Amino acid sequence: MDTFRDIIYWSEPIKSGIVSAVGLTFLLSLSCMSFISVVAYAGLALFCCTAACKLYNVVIGSSKRETPNNSNNSFHSWLEYDILLSEDKIAQRVGAASEQLSDKLNQLRRMLLMQDYFETAKLAIGLYILSIVGGWFNLLTLIIILFVLGLTCPRLYLLYQPQCDEAFKMVRTKVTDILKIVETKIEKLRGSPKK
Repeated sequence: MDTFRDIIYWSEPIKSGIVSAVGLTFLLSLSCMSFISVVAYAGLALFCCTAACKLYNVVIGSSKRETPNNSNNSFHSWLEYDILLSEDKIAQRVGAASEQLSDKLNQLRRMLLMQDYFETAKLAIGLYILSIVGGWFNLLTLIIILFVLGLTCPRLYLLYQPQCDEAFKMVRTKVTDILKIVETKIEKLRGSPKK
């Protein structure tokens, strides 16, 4: 988790630059080609890079009068690394994910079946806004925008944290005031006697 924070806060600019370049290249490639083509070309590019590195080691090894078998393998550390998925960690992650999914599905059921009118109204407004945004952008464009914002906003927040916190606090108080007014109006409508 620390590596993720280092990347989004640009604590290690080289890693953050690599992630942003690879991510944007992948997303922009998806906007031009199909997913299968992007995966195939990425695999071919990776294969070409590893083959070139291996060929370089063989050529350098033969120029030093060594046999290719005795030459240094540049992938030795990666070949020695054991890829092992712990069953406990997998079970723990799946358990946590299933709990969260169950909670979200129960919340969605309550909203769709109008158990709480206020929550249902929020869902309807959110879906309407999504339909408008969907008319302007396709999903891939939104993913690219979110990717860029995800890599830039945390760093900007760190730089301007006091100003951002003050603005967020002001917005939060205004929104809670408006929500209280709306909830009281809804409660009055619920409690009003029928004529």
